[in-house]
Amino acid sequence: MYEVMQNPPLLSYYLAGVGKLWGWAEVTLHLSLLIPAIFLILGIYALASQFCKQPFWAALAAITAPVFLITSTTLMCETFMLCFWVWAVVFWRRGLQEKKPFLLGGAALLMTLSALSKYYGISLIPLLFLYTLLYCRGLRRPLLFLLIPVAILVGYHWFTYALYGRGLLLDAASYATEVNTPALIKLFIGLAFLGGCLLNSIFYVPLLWKRNYILAGLFSGIIIFMILCALKEFGMVPLVNNGGYKWEIIGQTTLFILAGLNIIALTLADIYEMRDADSVLLGLWVIGTCAFAFLINWSVNGRSILPLTPAVMILLWRRLEWLGRGQWFQVGWKPLAIYVPAACLALMLSWADYQLAISAKSAAAEITARFQGGPGKVWIDGHWGFQYYMMAHGFSPLDARNSRLYDGDLVAMARLNPNDDPANYPKFTLVEQLEFPSCSWLAVLNSGCGAGFYADVYGSLPFVFTRVPREKYYIFRFSPFSSR
Repeated sequence: MYEVMQNPPLLSYYLAGVGKLWGWAEVTLHLSLLIPAIFLILGIYALASQFCKQPFWAALAAITAPVFLITSTTLMCETFMLCFWVWAVVFWRRGLQEKKPFLLGGAALLMTLSALSKYYGISLIPLLFLYTLLYCRGLRRPLLFLLIPVAILVGYHWFTYALYGRGLLLDAASYATEVNTPALIKLFIGLAFLGGCLLNSIFYVPLLWKRNYILAGLFSGIIIFMILCALKEFGMVPLVNNGGYKWEIIGQTTLFILAGLNIIALTLADIYEMRDADSVLLGLWVIGTCAFAFLINWSVNGRSILPLTPAVMILLWRRLEWLGRGQWFQVGWKPLAIYVPAACLALMLSWADYQLAISAKSAAAEITARFQGGPGKVWIDGHWGFQYYMMAHGFSPLDARNSRLYDGDLVAMARLNPNDDPANYPKFTLVEQLEFPSCSWLAVLNSGCGAGFYADVYGSLPFVFTRVPREKYYIFRFSPFSSR
């Protein structure tokens, strides 16, 4: 695992403990990760209360962000990491304000836990370092507490080097920067992901900006729309089909990029207008995450956008209160005009993600019923939910280096497969193609539609409202004597 796993082990140990004590059932695993999601929500509220007069609405804005709800209902490490991250910022700011070393020490330990949940958590150390330099004008002894996570992470690197002959910290850094897409293209894909993952932010636009700025934004949208029509493709997403423009895709792409530009403008406006240490903290939080997600990481994906969600929603509410618009939300029906459609959007996207997972479960059940007990052994090529469900039925993953296949063995794989396709090898022959429905009108991961929430190598938009084809699963037969 140390050769292929590009995340630190804390979440794996957490899930291993849960599995050991209560079993490896889906319900158990998902409930176990609702705990950090709940604590993350409480942390966003606690952090927003340090910046805003109405922290409840800022926390609710974060919850109804599409990226928050989708990511928090998976078994991935981003929500786990962000929970520690947010509480570390809460403790650090209070420690600086109240000059209490135990709060600073607690924050340092939370930073360490964040970094050991996902390596991106390391970026919290320089972020709080810069914030402390701006906040403290006298003695800066609090900076010494930042040596705690640094020392632990250095120890972790050298421990893994002694254990495996390679330091996992630098290994992950080199993997993350394996990027082949030109920077300018990734920048615009990143803006589309940013705007789509936080699409609920557009509901606040009439309250955030004056009419002239909104008109300028609409004009920019027209220019973006025309550019997309001229390009005829957006990264992995074709914008022309059989000689005709795919207007629904062009329109959604334009909307997502505009929403992303709105978030960048919101961040820069706060830095310019507030000009304090807090605006720098929130601004660098957003801009730094964007730089990593857009330009450094191996793929643009929704999970890399998640860490900036708390900062964006706090910035949103800081501006609303600075403009005196916070009172608008005290009228009973008015908040519903924003939060109800935002919640509906997030729930629809989570439902589409759920339906995609159900297709993998259905495929595993069908493959088991039809091919288990046959003349050849059935192997799995692929990961994610498909591997989980297939292994639950007793099948084994295919190891390209160590598995020994015999004539007549079968390999089952999903079309959405992060590994190699057996069809590319001459000794595998396609036996059967199975199709299972997912959400038919909304895709979060479908290369045919251009949706790539989990990795832009599948699509250059985080999600797409369009007609979605059925999910495909393949059965290949191995024959050592085949020339095809």
